[in-house]
Amino acid sequence: EEEVVGLCFARLEDESWSIREEAAWVLAALARFGGEKKEMVQNQLAARLMTTLGAAHAQPVQTKEEHLKRYNDPQVHTGRPILGCCGGEVAQPVSAAARDLTHTRSSSPCHYDAQPWEVSEGALYLFRELCAEDVRPDGKDGGFAEAYLPTLAELGRLQHFADADRLRQSLWRVLPEAMKKLGKSFLKRHLELFTPALLGALASPFVSPLTRHEAVVCLERLSRQMGPSIFLGRLSEEERGLY
Repeated sequence: EEEVVGLCFARLEDESWSIREEAAWVLAALARFGGEKKEMVQNQLAARLMTTLGAAHAQPVQTKEEHLKRYNDPQVHTGRPILGCCGGEVAQPVSAAARDLTHTRSSSPCHYDAQPWEVSEGALYLFRELCAEDVRPDGKDGGFAEAYLPTLAELGRLQHFADADRLRQSLWRVLPEAMKKLGKSFLKRHLELFTPALLGALASPFVSPLTRHEAVVCLERLSRQMGPSIFLGRLSEEERGLY
């Protein structure tokens, strides 16, 4: 089981977002059906989440122009392996015995060494799964999830690197699902943490159309969960104008 957990932790930093998402689902299943080892797995997942959710803060500064220039530079890609060419770096495989199961990008058993924002995205999927009542370490109490909300809100405001839009898209997809698991009262208490970034995406001319779409969908889903009239009542007059 420990070997499976380590492998899934590595897949949380995979080159493909869909594999990162599936790895989080598998880890939640290991905790859900872990029997006498359930608490141990829950603690491992909580430790992993704590060390990786805010990783995107360490993403190097890069403008969209710089990103596009590098992406289209043939010299950058010539001689590079197909795996990880345009993302992170290719790392040497490490044995399971030498692996840190809470978090390590450099000792991943995979060859792909993820970028910091990709590490955060993998943690987003893990956060969503850990919000389920039968998986989260505190059971029915939402205190576990509450501790991570400020970091989630910060991820929605990051703008210092070109792929910040992609990270926001994932956040807006994950947020309604996590809030649904945590309950309506939890959403009511913490909605204001996320509305500035969500509504800012609607007003900004610099975000991508896909990010704007994901923000609209996220707002609509949160509104339905809370109740449209209550949701509107939580917005300022200026925010209601944007919405």
